[in-house]
Amino acid sequence: MNKIVLTATLGTLALIGLSSAQNNMVKHDLKIYLRMGNAPLELGKTYKTSGGMDYSVDLLKFYVSNVQLVKADGSSQAVPGLSLASFGDTAPSGGKLLENGQVFNAKTTQNETVFTLSAPSGDYKGIRFEVGVPKDLNHREASTIPMPLGLESGMYWAWNPGYIFFRLEGKTMVDNKSQPWLLHMGTDNWRLNVNQFDLATNKIKISVDGKSSTTINLDLEKIFSKGPNGAPTWDLKQPALRVMHGGANVGQAYLNLLGAWSMAQ
Repeated sequence: MNKIVLTATLGTLALIGLSSAQNNMVKHDLKIYLRMGNAPLELGKTYKTSGGMDYSVDLLKFYVSNVQLVKADGSSQAVPGLSLASFGDTAPSGGKLLENGQVFNAKTTQNETVFTLSAPSGDYKGIRFEVGVPKDLNHREASTIPMPLGLESGMYWAWNPGYIFFRLEGKTMVDNKSQPWLLHMGTDNWRLNVNQFDLATNKIKISVDGKSSTTINLDLEKIFSKGPNGAPTWDLKQPALRVMHGGANVGQAYLNLLGAWSMAQ
């Protein structure tokens, strides 16, 4: 009889503890400032590469997944979910969604939510996430999977395995004629890891309290900071540097993008 009472008591305490932990979960938005150097990005505005070529950014779409809040001891609080953020385009946001799936259609390029996480309240030393689709989802049948994946996402490569993880498009002038330029970065090799945390100091502090949010800068000027093969600039006159789906040129753009993220002050 005493064993039964003890077991019941322990079970009740466990349920209370679980309920308390669940009640302690709060929402927290990850937001993005799109930058062009030190200035806010304006879609459609003409900018110049370091080599003096005119270009604009008209569209940006990317996936966010494998979000983790970094604790003071260096361990991580994993956050489930996959989101698709669109700037300059509208992805279908109604209807059925993938479990823990999110779709965000930005109205501006500043302080726009790209992922809403649910995590235990508290203070964290930073955040890390991937720009990409988890491998187990990246190769499923696209015609049957709901948003933010699937054929309607505008991110599926019919001719290449998986999804475009990072889709950036605009225009440039070549021989006084407007030409499209694009960077479509995908496949499991080009999963971009964004790490914004600091265990040594208090330079980065994320308070998950249900009221605040975390904002990160993405400086798209960095895309053209270095050209392939050690070139000091990105030459958009070259067709292979203007339309990029894979290969060494995408590899250089990937390396440039690694340094494009920073915590907003």
